[in-house]
Amino acid sequence: MRRTGSTRSYDNAFRREQAERTREQILEAMIDQLGQGRQDFSAADVAAAAGVSQRTVYQYFPDREAQINAVIAALDERLAHEVAGPRSLDEISPFAEQLIRLGASHVREMRAQIAGGLASEVRARRRRSRDRAVALAVGAGCDDPKAARLASAAINVLTSAEISLGMIDRFGIEGDDLIGTHTWIIRTLVEAIKRGDLPAPAENIHS
Repeated sequence: MRRTGSTRSYDNAFRREQAERTREQILEAMIDQLGQGRQDFSAADVAAAAGVSQRTVYQYFPDREAQINAVIAALDERLAHEVAGPRSLDEISPFAEQLIRLGASHVREMRAQIAGGLASEVRARRRRSRDRAVALAVGAGCDDPKAARLASAAINVLTSAEISLGMIDRFGIEGDDLIGTHTWIIRTLVEAIKRGDLPAPAENIHS
């Protein structure tokens, strides 16, 4: 019995959907491994967690670079989706609130990016563009390059996953309380920058 065109189309659509589900299972397994505090993941562990073979893992993510890029893309989608970097001091507080709000709703992903080892590389790649954007926004509103460097560093640290998780794990501050507290800190810091109330750089700090 010959298959009709509609049957073939259905089969192709089913295979594509199945392939996408398999890819997502593998990706979630990689994020889970890092979210549990592990410094790295192996194809064997990922395959076991995803319920597939190691060969299937490599079929979708053929090497370490492909695996890292997939995790970075997933974290970007969940932790910084459509969050444009600030272009001025006035945009820093809303920018920080968006980041913190996304992080508060994706705690597992935040944990995944602060683990050591492989996660350190994931985190470093993700934060470079954000750090640059904040530095430029602060620098545009500050005449002293050294003071601007210190202030932008403080903002970037205060909006980091490490600080959010510290508040969650150490003090039990979560959800709206976490978002509100973070936003208050950043807003206070931005207002200080606007007033010219900046950190006094030591003479030996390099710009």
